[in-house]
Amino acid sequence: PAFSLPRHTRLLELLGGQTMETMDVDKDLPPFVLREELRGHSAPVRSLCVSSTGELVSGGADSVVNRWEVAAASSAGGSTQVQPQVLDHEHSVTALLSLPPGLLDDAPTGGFVTGSLDRAVRVYNSEGTLVRQLGGHQHGVISLGFTGPAAEAAAAAAAGGG
Repeated sequence: PAFSLPRHTRLLELLGGQTMETMDVDKDLPPFVLREELRGHSAPVRSLCVSSTGELVSGGADSVVNRWEVAAASSAGGSTQVQPQVLDHEHSVTALLSLPPGLLDDAPTGGFVTGSLDRAVRVYNSEGTLVRQLGGHQHGVISLGFTGPAAEAAAAAAAGGG
């Protein structure tokens, strides 16, 4: 499939403000049922990904990256924000990409990659620690993806092949 949430059957919706909503999807329910709102940005949310650890990662126009432990639909506790927030960006975080385990020696359990209008790409391990920063862009970074051998390695990791 082009997009899937590992171990989850819910959709994520970006709203125009600072709120994200998670919605459970079930054959017997209406197409979308609001389950909870995740609040943690002071400006609009601009990017989302599900990290290699299953956390929801959100990037915003407030230059902040938040990580969320998304609770199971049956959990009464709801989702919680993982601390600390990532505050390394100088401008809006406009792109996020899950980093599969095993691609980088300094992120052996995976992590996530951010793109920002500050023209930098940053790589974080699964604990949210910055491990690499890539510069050289003349304009803001608005999308991220794997190509070539990295894409093949990411696909193999996602399929459980290492």
